Amino acid sequence: MRGAVGFNSTDWNELCAMLFLQVTLGPCVHVDAIVIPENASAILYLEHHQVVWTEFRDQASLDSVIAAMDRAGYPLPDKPPDETFKSVPGMSKGSDGAVDDTWR
Repeated sequence: MRGAVGFNSTDWNELCAMLFLQVTLGPCVHVDAIVIPENASAILYLEHHQVVWTEFRDQASLDSVIAAMDRAGYPLPDKPPDETFKSVPGMSKGSDGAVDDTWR
């Protein structure tokens, strides 16, 4: 299934509903979704492995989201979510226990 849906600033509820369905049903049907705001300041990639990838224009925005997620009890993972997931650099912790920042 392929396609695109456009939302404007007044469609917040509809966008949230679509993302909720993606998070809850996407893994069951192996459907991924990509969200790009009009100003292209970020890209959210919600994949069927129950993983959300993000790209930001600047490091400060990424650092802010990582800190907010950590404060909310959602730290960055240190291992793949399942055996079919293709690991990327930084997903495993080094001998010092720190996560390699190269994948951020």
